Amino acid sequence: MKASTAVTKMLEPRRLAHANLFVTDWQRSLKFYQEICGLQEVFREPDIRTGFLSNGNTSHDLACAQISATGRIGRGGFVQTPAGEMSSVSLNHFGIEMENESELVEAFGRLCAANIKIDRLTDSDGLSKSIYLRDPDGVGLQFYADTMADWRGFWNLGPRLITGGWNPKEKTPTRQSYYTPNPEFKPYPAGIFQPTHITGATLYVGDLARSRKFYTEVAGFEEIYRAENGQASLFSAKKINRDLMLLAAEGGQRAGLRHFTLEVPSVEDLEAGYRRLLAAGLKAEATLDHEIAKSVYIRDPDGFLVELTANSMSDWRPFFRDRPQWTYPEGRPWQPAAS
Repeated sequence: MKASTAVTKMLEPRRLAHANLFVTDWQRSLKFYQEICGLQEVFREPDIRTGFLSNGNTSHDLACAQISATGRIGRGGFVQTPAGEMSSVSLNHFGIEMENESELVEAFGRLCAANIKIDRLTDSDGLSKSIYLRDPDGVGLQFYADTMADWRGFWNLGPRLITGGWNPKEKTPTRQSYYTPNPEFKPYPAGIFQPTHITGATLYVGDLARSRKFYTEVAGFEEIYRAENGQASLFSAKKINRDLMLLAAEGGQRAGLRHFTLEVPSVEDLEAGYRRLLAAGLKAEATLDHEIAKSVYIRDPDGFLVELTANSMSDWRPFFRDRPQWTYPEGRPWQPAAS
């Protein structure tokens, strides 16, 4: 079903760019996401037991933070996560990329004028500036703008605390865009799968109509598909990726993260990763064909569901024009090639 009407947006993001997870054992999780999912570890903050992984798309596609009853204190004593907010395994937040710092500051003004609650404002020691808020189900969203281009050089300065406070009114923001427009992807060479980057996520939501309104009017995404039964909606920021799929929670499902998605360059690469997975004595949760893409699903050590996907067509965008029905995330059973 075609979905999309013009709406006023408080934020105008480019894409969902990373996921940040609270995990039981951060070093075990970093090892899993390197060796199984093929993401490169690029940086650590040992004092708060957090690690970051990226294959070149942005400063990090994924972060794993150790759960703690005491919260996290960042650079200069900044309260990065209050006590009690990271005491159990859960999604911490999604990182959503903005065009530049100036657009982020302008969005801050609109959010304040609309009395939208902001959790915190941060400066990652010159790497990026961020606004944190929550969706109607409490899912954490970080809207950020890079403020330097050489994130690899920034990480190479060594392990340290990076997150401090930010005052958007302190100085005139730049309109220069610092994200990498044509990244050089470098998957972890020994990884079972070889993805390039995170491309989106799927959430269960308690009230889909309320969430649609939030993600279009506040978060600034465009609804590009709505299921005929009204129980699912797909959103994209700039049609770079299929950023967010929202599913109406039912049958005892809890609102929150269902899974996040890592993109593999081709179906052949995905099948090769699947064979390596089996050869290592590991099993997939499912292998599904979604018409526009094929996917292999696996679980990480904490039970997070990870989708490894490869597009089945060169351009998925025309698929959603007047599409009456689409089977996602269920899809059809698919058996990857044996050789």
